[in-house]
Amino acid sequence: MRTVKVCYISTFPPEKDGVGEYLNYLLSSFCKDGSFTFYVLARNIGNTRTINIGKSASLKSHAYVSRLWDMGSAFSIISSWVRIVTFVRGIKPDIIHIEYGPTRLYGGTMGEPFLALMLFLRLLSKAKVILSLHSFWLPSEAQQRAFELIGSRLLAKLFKYYYCLYFFFLLRVAHVTLGIVVEENSDAYKQLISLTRSNKVIEVPHGIPPLHQEIDESLRQVIRKQLGLENRFVMLLFGDMRKDKGYDKVIAALYKSMERDKKLMNKAVIVLAGTPHSYEDRAYVGHLMRQAKNLGIGRNIKLVDRYLDDREVEMYFLASDVVIMPYSRRVGPSGVLSLALSYNVPVVINVDNRFIMKDSSLPAILVRDADSASLSKVLTKVASNPDILNDLKRQIVDWKDNYSFLRVAKLHERIYENALGELRNNLEKS
Repeated sequence: MRTVKVCYISTFPPEKDGVGEYLNYLLSSFCKDGSFTFYVLARNIGNTRTINIGKSASLKSHAYVSRLWDMGSAFSIISSWVRIVTFVRGIKPDIIHIEYGPTRLYGGTMGEPFLALMLFLRLLSKAKVILSLHSFWLPSEAQQRAFELIGSRLLAKLFKYYYCLYFFFLLRVAHVTLGIVVEENSDAYKQLISLTRSNKVIEVPHGIPPLHQEIDESLRQVIRKQLGLENRFVMLLFGDMRKDKGYDKVIAALYKSMERDKKLMNKAVIVLAGTPHSYEDRAYVGHLMRQAKNLGIGRNIKLVDRYLDDREVEMYFLASDVVIMPYSRRVGPSGVLSLALSYNVPVVINVDNRFIMKDSSLPAILVRDADSASLSKVLTKVASNPDILNDLKRQIVDWKDNYSFLRVAKLHERIYENALGELRNNLEKS
């Protein structure tokens, strides 16, 4: 059987980006019989060498990484297009699979250079072009986000219409679009279909990363002691520190919980772990620490505002009793959520009702009210009742079986087979 060539265009580790991490887990879970050769065209982060990352114990198929693109300026965008198209024409892949944000990391406002790139690839290559869409906004969200950034209601409204038009074309350029979602039959997928009016969107669950070792309570206790968190109820806020994460709401909720239960004053601690990238982000971190100090709970906040390597990330997750995600707008296919479930850590999510089903099977506590008082009641309850978290941990085990990356990789294999079958039929007809 002929080896199938799959060319990915994506970010990729060691770059810290959720989309790249997703692709790394996907490649490590792929077919073990060597029927695929993978080429990853990654963002240039100062190393343009081609790296062979297979064959390895976890990946029997060959995989190569070439750092070819950077969408930071008009010149780099054009040169990136040329390098990618030249590479693709040279290897003649069967599948071109683009893993896509969309964010400014991909150039423009939402990665517009990748729309042009997909057009070039469709015109200049016979390969099937597949797009994985890792996040999106509803039109009202896009308008609200634009207003927060520019402060003009008129321009925000114009941006909403531009956003809808952009997505209309984006999903029609690719042969197939994979909508990456938290769980199957999700409301997010239904919203995406209604937004794009496209019949070429396939729902694919995000997947839970596999663990490298078994976790037991003794290991967690050792790590807690190493981090100075022994005998504490640890609530983790993890990821890039930005104002839209809503961390100030969690600090206010913790204060209300301590007013309700004084024992939490010496027991509860919030770990703020992540990196502020901009001046605004650093100012927000300063605001959070001042907020905690003014409320009298400064000693209940542990700030880790620096780059964390993989081992440190693992340690903070293993040391945590619960991970809190106060993203009031939505929960998309979050890398933080996947990591928490991977390490068997329960999650409390403050979520917009539109994006998590009322009968969701997600093994998490969903707080559907936006105010800190509702979140506070939940935090008080889980901190004083370990049975709630133990029950969630048992549910997480079943969820990990259903949503493993091994299963996600098999879904991709079937999608590739269907795309290649359609391509062969079209060639025979022509």
